[in-house]
Amino acid sequence: ANNDWNSSSPAYGIVRAQVYELRRVYYQGLVDGCVQRVDVERLDAPPPPGCAGYKKYVALYSRRYHSGTAPVVLQPSEVEVVRVRDEVSGSA
Repeated sequence: ANNDWNSSSPAYGIVRAQVYELRRVYYQGLVDGCVQRVDVERLDAPPPPGCAGYKKYVALYSRRYHSGTAPVVLQPSEVEVVRVRDEVSGSA
């Protein structure tokens, strides 16, 4: 993600090289001045019909870092998300 803040994540509560649970993936946009969120099932899912121009968001959670708070919500472009299975298969 070519950013440095996620190396020790002060602002967003995300720490590099740690495991987070993906709690939610959704697209968000405005409809008649109201925020609309539409959930999708996968991180790589395209925008659902009617959601062109919406931005994708993810909710990430770690018991270690967020036990007293809600999951951290951000755009996938703000952090480098690597699935555990990809990390494991890449190290084999």
